[in-house]
Amino acid sequence: MEKKYFLAIDCGTSALKAIVYDKEFRPVVKTSDETHTVYPKPNWAEQIPSEWWASTIRCVKKDLEKVSPEEIMGIGITSQGHGPVFVDAQCNPLYNCLIWPDLRAVAEADELNAAGFVSSMGPIVSAHYAAAKLFWVKRNLPEVFNKAYKLLIPKDFLRTKMTMDFTTDSRGAISTQLVERDTNKWQWKLIDYIGFPREKIPEIHSTEEIVGYVTKTASLETGLSEGTPVIVGPFNGPITPILISLANKGKIKPEDDYIILYLGTAPGVSHFSLRVGYPGAPPAEPPPFQGGYMSASGGGLIKWYKEQFGIFEKEVAERMDGSPYQLLDEEASKVEPGSEGLIFLPHMMGERRPYNDFARGVLFGLSLGHRREHFYRSVLEGIIFHLKLIYDVGRGGKEVKIDKLVMFGGGTKSRVWKQIVADIFGYPVYTLTEEEAATLNLACMISVGLKVYPDFTEAAKHVDVDFKDVTNPSAERVKYEKPYALFKKVSESLEPVFTKEWSAY
Repeated sequence: MEKKYFLAIDCGTSALKAIVYDKEFRPVVKTSDETHTVYPKPNWAEQIPSEWWASTIRCVKKDLEKVSPEEIMGIGITSQGHGPVFVDAQCNPLYNCLIWPDLRAVAEADELNAAGFVSSMGPIVSAHYAAAKLFWVKRNLPEVFNKAYKLLIPKDFLRTKMTMDFTTDSRGAISTQLVERDTNKWQWKLIDYIGFPREKIPEIHSTEEIVGYVTKTASLETGLSEGTPVIVGPFNGPITPILISLANKGKIKPEDDYIILYLGTAPGVSHFSLRVGYPGAPPAEPPPFQGGYMSASGGGLIKWYKEQFGIFEKEVAERMDGSPYQLLDEEASKVEPGSEGLIFLPHMMGERRPYNDFARGVLFGLSLGHRREHFYRSVLEGIIFHLKLIYDVGRGGKEVKIDKLVMFGGGTKSRVWKQIVADIFGYPVYTLTEEEAATLNLACMISVGLKVYPDFTEAAKHVDVDFKDVTNPSAERVKYEKPYALFKKVSESLEPVFTKEWSAY
């Protein structure tokens, strides 16, 4: 039987997806399973690695109802980053994963910063990342710390369950803050300071490298063919093949500057130019401003709102076989831009830009005239206000002509949210025909690892992605000028309060 498919698995913060692609990177079958987060205490956030593996088994088996396991030529796994997974020699998890929003390790991050260690992601060591969390586990769960055979991140845990290879890639390693900023090698002085044995740190391999093959045990559990090759895989995020595809179609031009806005669980905003923004692009002199900034609050907040305040919408959606988010959108659309003076700071689990583990969510301007729909719209607006703020600060006052804003992630499903983005940023918002950017990127990597295509740029030439629709700024965008200014003012005013002195822990 011809081997003609790539299996790409994405273990995100909110859902696990298993998508089968053909050699032209068209999705053949797609299955997903919701991932669950446990909040044992305020500011703590955990997920259960064995549940990820159970979801992987369910999703892969569902996919294999449509395609034969013998047709799958290679597998890759991507995931959320940052969270440590402690495993024994059989890759059994020893404790829940303290996922990236978890902030229990603030004291440990402070100590590592005071000791002079430099972060591989951002200016400081943060409680959001694995280095500080590893230190916390040593102090609070010594039996887990001492018993661990290896320290992994989520995608490496799932891949090791398939192959028993216990490795990682450079991007995954960087996401732990345990790597040197300049060399992308393990920061052994930091690891030694924490006291974690060096032999328990995984080896770093190239992202597209084949590091293992589906074991007999994993084959019996998932239905995959024993011996199917598996690449290392990245932690999720890159959309390079999409950018190359759009460039090849002439939809983005070499002279363009554009914003990429990811609106998922952990949103981010980046500035790109084709002059320096894709593999093989010629250098620009001087290079245009480039930068990317991640926030800690996005789609996870929307899910939180639905669970805590959207009970009515959930019940109605279940009866109508619809989406509670669509019903919430309809309510939010009835509210004027600016939510009639209601401002929401979205820092429910600290903040990654600017780095502040003590930042918290704030609802400012609440009055008796506000209703649930005002609250929901203020949440949607607050997330975008913060992305606009960190983009403006990161740009440092540099004036750059932006040709378009390309938006991807779960937020693109919301008509109201797309309009909010267009009005607050002031640029046309383009969405893509391909929603699953992370797995598409991964499928390209699998193809390179298997030598189906010689390199990533060549693989991306086979990607067929286009713009699906565009949302233009409306005449009402002027109504956001005052709310955005107020958002910045409230944020600045609360900086002295968002400190260790005033924190609840």
